[in-house]
Amino acid sequence: RGILKILYFIGRTKSGADMAESVSKAKKRSIIAAGIILALIILAVVLYFTGAYEALIIKLGILQEEEITPQGTFFEYIPKGVADMAFLDGNVLIADESGVSCFNQDGDWLWSKELSLTSPVLVNAGSKVLAADIGGTGVHCFDKNGFLWTYIAEDTITGISENCRNGKFLVIHKFSGYLSAATLLDVAAEGKALASRKFGECYAVSASFTEDGSRLAITGIGPETGNISNIFTFMKTDNYDVYSTETVSDAFFPAVSFVKGDSLFAAGGDSLRRLVKKDSTGSSEDKNDILWDREGGAQELVAVCTVPGKYFITVSALAGADADMEASCEVSIYESNGEKSKNFSVAGGIEGVAFSGKTLACYTKNELYVYNISGQLIGKFDSVSQITDIEFISERVLAVCGAAKMAKVDFRK
Repeated sequence: RGILKILYFIGRTKSGADMAESVSKAKKRSIIAAGIILALIILAVVLYFTGAYEALIIKLGILQEEEITPQGTFFEYIPKGVADMAFLDGNVLIADESGVSCFNQDGDWLWSKELSLTSPVLVNAGSKVLAADIGGTGVHCFDKNGFLWTYIAEDTITGISENCRNGKFLVIHKFSGYLSAATLLDVAAEGKALASRKFGECYAVSASFTEDGSRLAITGIGPETGNISNIFTFMKTDNYDVYSTETVSDAFFPAVSFVKGDSLFAAGGDSLRRLVKKDSTGSSEDKNDILWDREGGAQELVAVCTVPGKYFITVSALAGADADMEASCEVSIYESNGEKSKNFSVAGGIEGVAFSGKTLACYTKNELYVYNISGQLIGKFDSVSQITDIEFISERVLAVCGAAKMAKVDFRK
């Protein structure tokens, strides 16, 4: 009987220990669960109040973007002939055949510089804007207060670099005895010509600088009639030496853009390529990749734009389609490494595209469409005149240039 009592006591003691251990584990699990729930609550609060929650579920397709009726504010200005726009220090600059004018975001006139321009193109250069006159001979520089200086090319300007980096800008022009020439300008030194290179093997068309301004690429078309070839020339800006070239037969790429590092995108109506050139001796990292090719298909590239350091965006449409046709276009967003990260359809015959933050804007002949990064429509603006150019003022506010009107269009909630 005494032995039974001992055995009973031992058994009861073991059961008590097991029970205590179970209680301890349950408490730990409860604490962990409570910690996870608290972390999720904090995360949800942060996402909600920062707006990231809505953006996340929109991106995942759980919630559709609420379509917005935009507010348009018209400027008291009618563009004259071919026009281009730029945004600088909170103001909108417009260049047309009569010169360059500056307005605040409400459309109030600030200043003008009378010039006779053939086909002006505006390029942002830090705290300045350059107005290059394609078909003329001048490059005119402005800041937020007005005119600064003018550079006069040796002959007719036929092209420019699509960007200005580290105070460097490239002007492509005619030159007697050669097919073309390219002159490197120092914007900080009032357009001082740093160097010039003449081309006897191609007609240079356009160019692009790397983000740090240390290198540039020039694209040009060969002179042989009936045998199209595109010649890429890669140069260093410190000594203006050519460090590599690349020739592509049966293709023409009038638009080039360095997106990030040495990743150069080259676009033509029939093809899209990504090129990487490290040095003149050749490198295992060198690339000449075909990202898209028409290959006799019905689609052609109709518009492109660059988001420096991030994306290259293309718009393709049915070749030969009339701008008034109820057709759709394909928008493709490429990462700097050439991978396609997004692809979606947009309405209408797109003629131009722009990007800011997480917002994509496309315009047709008389309509402006704004989408989020997932391709969901944010809103649509019907223009009273044919749209010729758009420029982001902020992520959901755009300046719109029409053949007979200018406006600020606000897509914010």
